[in-house]
Amino acid sequence: MGKNRLLFVSGALAVALAAGGCVSKGDYEKLQAERDGLDQKVKALESERAGLEQQKTALRSEVVTLEKQRVQLEAQNRQTQAQYDSLARNLNAEVQKVQVQLGRYKDMLTFEVAEQTARADVSLQAISTPMPMPVPRLRSDAPTPVR
Repeated sequence: MGKNRLLFVSGALAVALAAGGCVSKGDYEKLQAERDGLDQKVKALESERAGLEQQKTALRSEVVTLEKQRVQLEAQNRQTQAQYDSLARNLNAEVQKVQVQLGRYKDMLTFEVAEQTARADVSLQAISTPMPMPVPRLRSDAPTPVR
């Protein structure tokens, strides 16, 4: 009787396990369709990720290029500022010369003062424009200073 009982319990257990593992065809197809939909979403997300990685690489190379350009522009700016400072110093020196000469000669404007002023104007214009500016000609019939 012990053997029959063991056989009966084993059989009942086998039937219970077999019955629990069965899924209806409708449920199976539903789960399979859901799995296929999820697989498609995964593929779409992987494709999007690959595109974003390419975009990230392109943006990083653009950042490197822009950084190089920024460094060049800063160097150019420093050079331009130094040139400007030098021109400003030279112009101030020329203005000081003219003021000293004007102070010395008072009411007279001599040829030398006009020539220095013209030279200072031409120097500034030559730096700011690509084409050289002609030196203004002074009239030869200008009165000569009385000494």
